[in-house]
Amino acid sequence: MMLLKSRSNDIVATLRLLAAANCSPAHRVPQARLPGWYVFRHRFLATLSLALVLSVSACAPPTSPEVVQATVTLYFSDGQAQHVIPEQRTVDLGGMSQPEAVIRALLSGAEDPFLLRPLPEATALNSIEVRDGIALVDLSGAARVEGSAAESIALRAIVYTLTELAGIERVQLLIEGRLNDSIGGHEVLDAPLARGGILTWPILLDHDRIAWLQQEVDAGRQAWRRDPLAVARFDGRMAGFLGTESMENITAGGDATVRYRTEYGGQGYQLSLEQPARTGVDGIWVLVAVDAVDP
Repeated sequence: MMLLKSRSNDIVATLRLLAAANCSPAHRVPQARLPGWYVFRHRFLATLSLALVLSVSACAPPTSPEVVQATVTLYFSDGQAQHVIPEQRTVDLGGMSQPEAVIRALLSGAEDPFLLRPLPEATALNSIEVRDGIALVDLSGAARVEGSAAESIALRAIVYTLTELAGIERVQLLIEGRLNDSIGGHEVLDAPLARGGILTWPILLDHDRIAWLQQEVDAGRQAWRRDPLAVARFDGRMAGFLGTESMENITAGGDATVRYRTEYGGQGYQLSLEQPARTGVDGIWVLVAVDAVDP
């Protein structure tokens, strides 16, 4: 910096001298003629200083746009089309809103190889916007499924995924901009859908997926699955819980099944967990039942 400052002073002095030498004859002030070596020296220093400034600018590293990410929860179908299973993901927003980013991630499919996308791969998102707590989601005409079970899975996957986001309480689906359509022929999309109550349907265990999850934990991933409370909070979302409910451990002494009691909407529920792959501190816990109990 001292070198650049010194050179800048030389440049200013040189420019003043050159300006005086090149003024019009009518305003020229008589002065001694500058020696050639002096003019050459100042011109050389000016050129060198400019080259230094340009080289410093060229060496500055280019700035890259900031990558904005969000950690979200998506819901995909289990292999039996019985429940929607939560999957935590980190998504790049890339200038998108969170609602748009999560729906595009949902349509792209799960990272868990045992979970299924809720809608056909060709389904595209036309638009999405949020008004007064309602997410208006317009899907392409490819958003069609066969059977009432697949239709229920698809609707719950979209509604559960979006109502995880702050500010969204209900979801209105449109197909190619149309209301009163249906993705499976059993439920008409004529009103916004809410998350609804807690489902106490049987949980059909996928032992291949359980074995894979145990391998994931053994490899150092998803270690939280060794904690029954963490599993109850996260996997309990498949039944409609939000994961923020207070849970009381009511496990009887010596019982291999861990049980938690909680409340939702004034109703009491019991969540039961077991270790089907391996028992002990290294075994993963799996949600095996959600039952309604007295509040």
